[in-house]
Amino acid sequence: VDKLPDVRIFVSNVKGSTAQHIEWTSNPTYPRGCDLRFKLTRYAEQLSTQRISQKFVTIQNATTENLLPETTYVYIATVYSQKLGFQYRKSISRKLRTNRVNTTITVKGVILGNGSVKIKWNKVQLGTNVQVRVINNKSEFIVKGTRISSRIENLTACTAYGLWIELMNGKTEINRLWLGNVTTKYPVLESPDGFTAEQLENRMGHRLQWFPVSTNLSLSCRLSYRVTRTTRIHNSTEEKHFTLDATELNLFDLKPNVRYFYKVQAVLNSVHYGRYSDSVRIDTPPKSFFYSHIHFVAFFYSTRNCANQLSRIYRAPPDKQVYLALTDDCCLSYRDIFHWSLIRNRDGDAAEMVSHIV
Repeated sequence: VDKLPDVRIFVSNVKGSTAQHIEWTSNPTYPRGCDLRFKLTRYAEQLSTQRISQKFVTIQNATTENLLPETTYVYIATVYSQKLGFQYRKSISRKLRTNRVNTTITVKGVILGNGSVKIKWNKVQLGTNVQVRVINNKSEFIVKGTRISSRIENLTACTAYGLWIELMNGKTEINRLWLGNVTTKYPVLESPDGFTAEQLENRMGHRLQWFPVSTNLSLSCRLSYRVTRTTRIHNSTEEKHFTLDATELNLFDLKPNVRYFYKVQAVLNSVHYGRYSDSVRIDTPPKSFFYSHIHFVAFFYSTRNCANQLSRIYRAPPDKQVYLALTDDCCLSYRDIFHWSLIRNRDGDAAEMVSHIV
């Protein structure tokens, strides 16, 4: 044992962290033929049963990972000969208390992107690190950050996530902040293609149609559409909105001799609006009666002192278009009755059940 070299170790704290640095010295030095081995054992003074050992062929300096803050660690340096066996050894021990650690973490801002979240915080103590945890009911993302920021990618657009930021000392969590629920940004929505507006036949009404907007979105992104109608009557302008899930809309609340402008846009979750389509103009014709050909028995009753008249059923081809004619005494005069129908005026309101007159 006396022939083994003397070894010494010097332990110091790494500035700004809870890591420790170990430096070896050996005197005298021996040739390789002596087959010397070195061993370094470390444990926390209050946890002496939890020991970590490293073996070396030649002495070498080492720096630990971040250790428990404000904790005394014991180091045992051992030298022995591989030829003589481990029972022939020399050892020396040193101990040192680790630095205290700053557990404060201050968030400077959260920036939401389309499928991403970026978090910035004040610079943390050297040796500590920050990780961000993003959670919803289907997934969890854990990303290690730098000393000042972290960016989490590949999140689902327009989706709510719970956000945690954790200050780590090695693998040990020393502080955690709950940043609340955040929702990732919505994607850019293009305007719907193929938007058209046309006048309905035989009735005062407009039919609007367009192609669906194609998007790759999660179920949390509910897609709908909003039609905006601008009405111009003389010098006044009125705007009205219609929200729906379908790609077709029929409107009957129209007035004759009025100019209407229509445009449509996609909407996500009723809060995020896409780009508008080009505006389409359509003018309503003058007031007149529009009707649909529905055959049935009906009573006609004149409101101006004319006698009650019982209707008869007259059938005609459904493509016949005839108009109502009244005499001065409000009674019906006609040359040929085609059939009975439900009359609708240009405003879309149901008129009385009357016979068509030519």
